[in-house]
Amino acid sequence: MKLNKLLLIAAGMLTMFSAYSQDTMTLLNREVILCKVKTINRNDVDYVLWTSSSGPIYGVSKAMIHKIQYETGGEVLLNPMPNKVQVIISKDTALQGTYMQGVEDARKNYFGYGPARTVAAGMGFLALFTSGLSAVPAALMAVQAPEKERLGLPNEALFDNNSQYRDGYLYEAKKIKSKKIWSSFGTGIGLFVVSVVGLVVLL
Repeated sequence: MKLNKLLLIAAGMLTMFSAYSQDTMTLLNREVILCKVKTINRNDVDYVLWTSSSGPIYGVSKAMIHKIQYETGGEVLLNPMPNKVQVIISKDTALQGTYMQGVEDARKNYFGYGPARTVAAGMGFLALFTSGLSAVPAALMAVQAPEKERLGLPNEALFDNNSQYRDGYLYEAKKIKSKKIWSSFGTGIGLFVVSVVGLVVLL
């Protein structure tokens, strides 16, 4: 009986340890994010907060990250820390930091991609006519940061005076714009195909 109780206690402790294990992501602004890293992409890292493994998923530019230390002990160094200073640890720093505030505000307020989306749909419609060359201007639009007047800024003074907030807002707005452009480009191609099929059926 005692052995069974010890095994149950050990299993419970192991479950608790697994539930609270996390990765550690240190930013260049000396903040530490306790999280679970999902994917490391070409330009950014997607993660969830360690307190909410089911999401939502956040993204931070790799240019903003010093290193990622995994719960298993592995470590990925992305950028050297400019100065040796004491790191400030906050469990919810991803929500409290001005960078992530910029990201969240962009998700809520940036809808100025409409004109670029319309142009991208037209480029997609012409893609088969131009042997895919119309994808070039679409790609150029996708990599360009949105113009300030189209950002839908809820706090322009914060954007102008806080570089962390500005970087977060621009990063997320550019990401949203790029997704919308390529989605519209694909829609344009689809419309062209449907139009051609419709003409063939009618003829």
